[in-house]
Formats: sequence, structure tokens, C-alpha cells
Amino acid sequence: MNMKNHRTECCEFEMTVTDVFAFEDGRTVFTGEVRKGPNYIPACKCVLLFNGTLVARIRIEGEMLPMNSVPQNLRSVSTADKVDVALVRASQGTCELKADALNN
Repeated sequence: MNMKNHRTECCEFEMTVTDVFAFEDGRTVFTGEVRKGPNYIPACKCVLLFNGTLVARIRIEGEMLPMNSVPQNLRSVSTADKVDVALVRASQGTCELKADALNN
């Protein structure tokens, strides 16, 4: 399969981000409560919002942890895209990650 042309259809989901951290290999992980979404979030393009304002478009990898291994509603997704973790942590108000319906 030619991965360059491979498209993963994403479902609708909305996550209120409660924590964000970066690994040394450059991946950034977002954790939080999924208010709307499936049992498994697949790889897809997303938007990162602060107080409803678009601050970045990123591509997330699919979830790695099954729902029954974490506290209820607490979920995590990661990205290899560059994210300013300090900016996300310093943001005042609501930080959200949502499926980018326009670009999937």
C-alpha cells in the first residue's frame, strides 16, 4: 500500500485537554476527557483550539491504550507534529482537540 496516498477516515470527536507533555523523540501527548467520540480514536487530522480559537492543525496517531485500562473518560492521543507544549500548558481557559472535519 502506498502510505502517501493512504487516508484514514476519522470519526467525530471532541477532547478537553487536561494535560500535555512531550517525549524526547519529538512526540507530543494530549490527555483529557472525550466529550464526544468513539471507543477508539483512529489516526486523523485535528484542530487545536484555545478558548474556541484555532491555534494549530495537527495529525494525531491512533489511541494506544484500550478504554478499560484508564480511568473513565480519560483518554490520550499523540502527534509527531511540532507542538509548542509550553504554550499549551500556559494557556488560560479551555484547550480542546477536535477532529478536523474539513481536512480529513
